Amino acid sequence: GLPNRATFLRHLEAEIDRAKRHGSPLALAIIKPDKTGGHATATPADGEVLRTYAQSVLSRFRAYDLVARYSEEEFALLLPNIGEEQALSVLRNTQQRVTAASSHINDPQQKLPGFSSGLACYLSGESAEQFQARAASALKQVRKSSPNWIEAALRA
Repeated sequence: GLPNRATFLRHLEAEIDRAKRHGSPLALAIIKPDKTGGHATATPADGEVLRTYAQSVLSRFRAYDLVARYSEEEFALLLPNIGEEQALSVLRNTQQRVTAASSHINDPQQKLPGFSSGLACYLSGESAEQFQARAASALKQVRKSSPNWIEAALRA
């Protein structure tokens, strides 16, 4: 039930234009839930995890924030008017919601897996592609080292 990547890309361009005009901050996080049960490949349970994330966890943002599917297993979170410290706080709070949430995968009391996130804050003059690439690169870095972690890409 979340917007798709094409919708996300349209919103991203519009928010970048707005950030340029007003000099306001803009944050982008790419979120990837950790695999359930330690599986290296997608399982039916992973699909349920994604649905639970979308319905219970990622549905609790401001009306003008955008949460969208970024890829098959990833979500994009676009946060207008939020700088780095606020964006990190939002992501930490979201991780706490995940910790508190349960999923009905196999057992009503089963906890959702945590998530890793790559975070980037818009840099003046940066293209949408460069902005996305920094967030994606941060996610890639964190996925190599530690699950359930946030990595911020602060520089180009």
